[in-house]
Formats: sequence, C-alpha cells, structure tokens
Amino acid sequence: MKNFQLELFPDLKHVIHSKKEEEKNDKQNHSMHKHRIERFRNLNLIKDLAYEDGYHPIVLKAVNGIVPRELVAFSKASRTNLEGKIVHFYEYDYIIDAIWRNPSKYIEMLKRATAVIGPDFSVNPRYPGEVNAWSLFKIRVISHYMQKNGITLIPNIPICGAKDSNYLWKSCESGGIYAISNVQAYNNYFSRHQWYGFVREVINRLNPESLIVYGNKMEISGVRTYYFDNKNIKNLRNGKK
Repeated sequence: MKNFQLELFPDLKHVIHSKKEEEKNDKQNHSMHKHRIERFRNLNLIKDLAYEDGYHPIVLKAVNGIVPRELVAFSKASRTNLEGKIVHFYEYDYIIDAIWRNPSKYIEMLKRATAVIGPDFSVNPRYPGEVNAWSLFKIRVISHYMQKNGITLIPNIPICGAKDSNYLWKSCESGGIYAISNVQAYNNYFSRHQWYGFVREVINRLNPESLIVYGNKMEISGVRTYYFDNKNIKNLRNGKK
C-alpha cells in the first residue's frame, strides 16, 4: 500500500522527507534558542544543578580556617599580587557587572588569591522585590560558579528583607566564615539598628566561625570579627583621590 501511494503520488516521498527535515530543523532551532537564553541568563553556569523539571537549589559550602589579612577590590585585582590576599566585590554594580557578563575571563586571576568574597550586587529593602531577587540570584550563581571552579569562596551576605533572606539562609552551609558590608548602614540610627538586627539573624541562622565586616567598625559580640575599612571612603576623608 505504501509503495502504491508513492507511485500514485510521486511528490509524496518528497513531502514526507521535507516534513521530517522541517521537524529536525525546528528541534535544532529550538535547542539553539534555548542555549542562547541559558547563556544570556548565565544558567549554563549552574548546569550541574539542572534536572528534568528545573534546578536544584544553590548551596554554597562553608569555608573554615581563614584568617584574612588584606582585602583587594575586584577592580584592582588584575594589577595586584594576590598572594595572601582576599578579593572583594564591594564596589559599584557597573564595575562588578563584568564578572556577571564574562565570569570565565576572571577565574584564573581570582585563583591566585587566598580567597574571594562573593559578589555584592545591590540589594536594598526599599527596592522592588523583583530587583532584589535578581541581584540575589546573580550573587548565588557567580558564587557557585567560582566555588565549582576551585576558588576558595567566602559567601557574601547582603542585607535584605525577611522574604529574600529566607532564600539566603538556605543557600549557605552554616559554620563557616562569611562577609558582610555596613557601608550603607552607617548614615543614620535607623540604618545602624537595622544592620545590627540583620547581623544577629546571620549569627543565629548560620552560626559563623567568623565574620568579615567591610566598611565601618561597628562592634559585634558573640563571634570573631575582622574589620576592614572602605578604602574609597577613607581616601575621601583624607583628601585623596
């Protein structure tokens, strides 16, 4: 019957062949489009967490036994001897966005440092929740990617609201060293009060071995703490550029 159809309608074979080719091309185009979207969203950086219906949660491993001596800003890391130093991302978003746009470019450089503090894309309780969620996602993705590629990563803990912080606690193993900034928390009493409340939550939730505090020396009790000045602010206070 099949052969009879092909003889009776000589173009049928071509139609069937064209249909199969069209389906094959559609699958290839869909796969290529999906790959481009994944790269655009940097989902390829967490492909080890992908499964059939989604992604496993990102959980950053706890790091212990680090005694920080000196911090170096990401923007200065490429021209600095990083031996014995820790690289941080406490800079403007437009500067550290380079690590999001092309993370593989910086991996080998960052491996030269003793450790790297995770990125600090802006999170603010006054921002729309979607903005904070996107910043927290970028922080976790890049942190996971660096840790997966052999970098000793110290998780950065950005100050955020209760809703967003629930995801934050789940993305970090407890008992390690963590970093937190208070640059934006020193301006007024309310900001300082909010910051101390968040730090207490960090201590209760993550039971840190120690904390790195970047910015101003705001005393914390109950945990070993290492303080590092914001050099940009310090230089401005001293009249330097």
